[in-house]
Amino acid sequence: MLAACAPTTQIAQPDLRPYDKVLAPFLQVLESRQPEEAGSLTLDEWIKRGDELRAKGDKDEAMLAYLQSYKLSPNNIPVLLRLGRLHRDRHELELAELALRSILDLEQSSAEARADLGLVKLDQRDRVAAEQLLEEALRLDSARWEAHDALGVLADLRGDHGGAVAHYEAALKVHVSPMVLNNLGYSYYLAGDLEQARARFQQALSADPSFQRAQYNLALVTAKLGSYQEAVALFGKLMEPDAAYNNVGYLCMMEGKYDEAEAFFRKAIEISPKYNVIANENLKALQRMRSN
Repeated sequence: MLAACAPTTQIAQPDLRPYDKVLAPFLQVLESRQPEEAGSLTLDEWIKRGDELRAKGDKDEAMLAYLQSYKLSPNNIPVLLRLGRLHRDRHELELAELALRSILDLEQSSAEARADLGLVKLDQRDRVAAEQLLEEALRLDSARWEAHDALGVLADLRGDHGGAVAHYEAALKVHVSPMVLNNLGYSYYLAGDLEQARARFQQALSADPSFQRAQYNLALVTAKLGSYQEAVALFGKLMEPDAAYNNVGYLCMMEGKYDEAEAFFRKAIEISPKYNVIANENLKALQRMRSN
């Protein structure tokens, strides 16, 4: 008599998230090059190390530290947030999206993950998805200043400068950021309010004197306001003197101020007669415009 075969039992394996599958080969490599202290550091210590390395701009080592954190706690939302942000820093937008969607699988109500995912979608130029996610983030947490800032950018892109200003002002009530002040200034510039624009660029530079984008924008709006020598000095903080004179000359030319433009182009050529090809070309373009 044949005995009945006992059914085989298998332990069900947990389903891997898309992000887990992507990280699997990287974690295998990590295993092969474990640092000596890998087993001695706690989750919080790995996170702290990653934060410090990211702040220093060492993105590769920061990634290794965050991956060590992920190994210890793959469902840890602060770790997944950090991985998403670091992927975005590294322009790995698809990986950033996977990391952030993993958070939403764990916690649908995470305003932070929705805001960050909205920023990723904005980077991917998916404006519709970006706006939806950012607005959802604000409904969950009205203090998410980065969501207000990004919605301001989207409003400026569609020409709604009043709406953009409202979002930037809301962001600044929560967090005074040189980036937001610069964006607010640029929104005023686009709307034609040059004095307000200049004031905001100056505020951005007061908050961060090394912020080159605000420095450039301040020089630009100063030239637009007709303070040409001041604009040359401001551009001169970012570039060589001949390039600064050429920039102001070009702005004058675009506004039909041909005499001023010619004077600035000639000054640029005088400073660098052999190398300032651009100023020479601009001077020729100016002469053609005058003859038409």
